[in-house]
Amino acid sequence: MHTKSIKDMHDASDSPTQAGIYSIGEAAKMIGSTVKTVRYYDEIGLLKPTNYTEGGHRLYTTEDIGTRRGFVALYL
Repeated sequence: MHTKSIKDMHDASDSPTQAGIYSIGEAAKMIGSTVKTVRYYDEIGLLKPTNYTEGGHRLYTTEDIGTRRGFVALYL
């Protein structure tokens, strides 16, 4: 379980991308996938978001995405 708060993750920046925090759509683009596939990866435990917004939206860090990129490289 991840314990970082959204505020802690924002490195004094209002822009998630600048702070290394990405929405599910941005994360999908970065790994060359679709939002639907990233949701499936979350469901099966392959790519868990670091945190969620108050509204329930998934938030991914550069580390989360880098881990998934490693899995993609293994399958190619």
